[in-house]
Amino acid sequence: MQEAWRGLLWEGRLPSTPPPTPFQEAEESARAFLLFQEVLAVWQEIGRGARNSLPPQSTEWPPVLQEAFAQVLAQLTWHKERHTFWHTIWQKGLELLRLAQRETDVVRYLERAGPAFLQGIGAAMGAYYRLEGNHLRRIYHYAYPTQAPALFQTGEGWIGQAAREGQPLWLTDLPSGYVEALSGLGRVKPRAVAVLPLIAGQSIHGVWDLASFSEWEPAQQEAAQVLSAVFAVGVLLVEGAQKEAPYQAQLQRLQTELAQKTTEHQALAQQIAALQDERRLLTHALAEKQALLQQAEKRTALEELRWQLVVSHLTEAILFFDAVGRPRYFSPGVTTLLGYLPHELEVFFRYIDKADIQDVRAFFAQLLRSPGETFTLRFRYLHKQGHTVWLEAQACNYLQDPALQAILVVLRDVSTQVEYEKQYRTRLKFQSLVENSTDIIFRLDRAGTFLYANPTIERYTGYSPAHYIRNTIYSVGFSLEEVRFWEGFIRDVFDGMQVTSAEIDFPSIYGTRRMMVRGIPEVSPEGQVETLVVLLQDITELRQVQQQLHQQNLRLEQARIELERQKKELEERNRDIMESIAYARRIQGALIPGEEGLRTLFPDSFVLHWLRDVVGGDFYWYGEYEGQIVVAVVDCTGHGVPGAFMTFLGYTLLEGAVRERKLTDPAAILYDMDGRLRELLAGQENVQDGMDVALCVIDRTRQIVRFAGAHRPLLLQQEGRWLLIPGAPAGLGGASWLEEVKTFTTHTFSYRPGDLLYLYTDGYLDQFGEGGKRYTHRRFRQQLALWASLPMAQQRERLLEELRTWMGDTPPTDDITVLGLRL
Repeated sequence: MQEAWRGLLWEGRLPSTPPPTPFQEAEESARAFLLFQEVLAVWQEIGRGARNSLPPQSTEWPPVLQEAFAQVLAQLTWHKERHTFWHTIWQKGLELLRLAQRETDVVRYLERAGPAFLQGIGAAMGAYYRLEGNHLRRIYHYAYPTQAPALFQTGEGWIGQAAREGQPLWLTDLPSGYVEALSGLGRVKPRAVAVLPLIAGQSIHGVWDLASFSEWEPAQQEAAQVLSAVFAVGVLLVEGAQKEAPYQAQLQRLQTELAQKTTEHQALAQQIAALQDERRLLTHALAEKQALLQQAEKRTALEELRWQLVVSHLTEAILFFDAVGRPRYFSPGVTTLLGYLPHELEVFFRYIDKADIQDVRAFFAQLLRSPGETFTLRFRYLHKQGHTVWLEAQACNYLQDPALQAILVVLRDVSTQVEYEKQYRTRLKFQSLVENSTDIIFRLDRAGTFLYANPTIERYTGYSPAHYIRNTIYSVGFSLEEVRFWEGFIRDVFDGMQVTSAEIDFPSIYGTRRMMVRGIPEVSPEGQVETLVVLLQDITELRQVQQQLHQQNLRLEQARIELERQKKELEERNRDIMESIAYARRIQGALIPGEEGLRTLFPDSFVLHWLRDVVGGDFYWYGEYEGQIVVAVVDCTGHGVPGAFMTFLGYTLLEGAVRERKLTDPAAILYDMDGRLRELLAGQENVQDGMDVALCVIDRTRQIVRFAGAHRPLLLQQEGRWLLIPGAPAGLGGASWLEEVKTFTTHTFSYRPGDLLYLYTDGYLDQFGEGGKRYTHRRFRQQLALWASLPMAQQRERLLEELRTWMGDTPPTDDITVLGLRL
């Protein structure tokens, strides 16, 4: 019987026949056999998924059997629920990624995917803050209060802390006023808040601020972790698509151009194929012609004699060149043409004018590329007698001709033709310029007779050129004063034989115009002035503009004198300001204790204190009081002079708390400084000034370290283990609404000699590199872990070298202070 139960429970096997029993147990065995059949049927239904609970008759089963089946059903139910849960999460993740693939704008993606994300993790409301530099800006919200803050600094509140640390926050025990102050959920009081950073790769893209009216279940936290990672990938995909959109458009355009080029290439390939067919036909024809040429070789010798007779009487020169441009033959006419004997022209190209040598080289290159074609070129050549002549070359490539095997060039002198063409072009150009000129142009002889007048004269005088031509200056209507001017002007030009200029008042239909008169003598080949070309240029507006410019120059000179005075005054003020800043630097340097005093307390220690400007808002402080050493690093609001004033205030408050009020509890010191800082700044509205502080009190007798922080942590290495003790989420001072959430706590722990302690401001962590990314807290801790075995002085040098390498040419972002101690 026991063997039958074991086979049914653990192997699902029913015995083929009832176990053998004595006759008196037959009835009991029959009942057991029927029970086996009933249990097997239920087992098979569970295996098919047709049953998820025991049948009513199971109450009559043995207890061990009921318990075994109950455990099996519970396990199956749990696995089914987990499968359903992860299937739902998988479907939500797929939905988020599908939406990301269809979007190229992050805001639109958030509007479409945000409700699905919130529904997937069971959140009632939420907002997404995108990381922009050192700020977090809200760009999407769902069921979110409109009056909630839309902007957070990195490190400000839980949203800023999640962005800086890169870790999710699950909050259930919320203090009074926390929701409206830090989480951005207005005056609604949820039961639980989650702040989830969206991380893709090694970069944080933003932070989700989520709220639920019930506490977070473990399954919700799992769903939120998975879906936030998927959401981060979706945001990364959308941002990539947004950046890729212009490149996709350019790619589409390039593909279109490629298709066009492919079509053109196919057409060109067809043309090449046709040319190759034509070339084969030409090659065949050339072979036939070569046979004919061989038959004509005998006739060539006779023709050559006749050729020599002809070329000896030509005024043109015939030249043969080989494929590399070396002369092979000069006809006798070359001496008549250029003055050189044939053997003197072995260096033919030496005498070509330098301005034309490149054209001649290109001409011969073209001949080599085009056998059988005739080309013409004009160029200048140095004659043997020293003057330059213009030559025209007609050439053809006969290198493939068996009879010649040379480049044939025929030269002739075209100097006279070139000069005539040049003069002709000059006349045409001058005539066109004169006819279309806006100036009055006319020609006079010595007697003052008008030989020519351009059409512009009619626009000024109302008389056509015909009114003046063949008339004199005495008969065209000039006044007596004008006639006397032109008589003297003509006499000066003819007698002086040079260009003469003057200014006159010229009567016109527009009134009197101021004219610039230029007289250009035209000289005959004998050196005598034959005629005079007169150019009258209207300079009325020019003189008016010059007068205006003169007045403007006077005003500009006065303005320059005033600017010089103001510049001198600004330079004096700037010098006073720089002297004041330098004095503030000396005062700040005197307040901040030196590293030498710190080394007397801790021989193996360092301080890296680097200000962005001449003065800054970071300072460090240490002192010994009643056997306990107080060490602090303070980051005040602002940089430069404003930050320096805050350091003076912070130094005074810290000195007063320790020296005067004899406080040694770190949290009490912070509370004291915060209260007095608020009192000092109480008279101002919308005060945002404050301080972030990391403060330790070290009792070397008992080997105890006590720490409290205001927005700054403590990094500690104990026996090879690294601990990061966070400070309070708010700094000293600042806005009044932060008062309700300020809680400064003293953390106490023991240490052993050799343990390491680091206090630091956020300047090192937030420094931007050349890639536009921040250095981050994680990289900072990793580097310190690598250098932990080095002496503190070497750690300081490594930190400084790492910072300079990271920054490159990027300017410093903030003041930097790092203090390290080996206890």
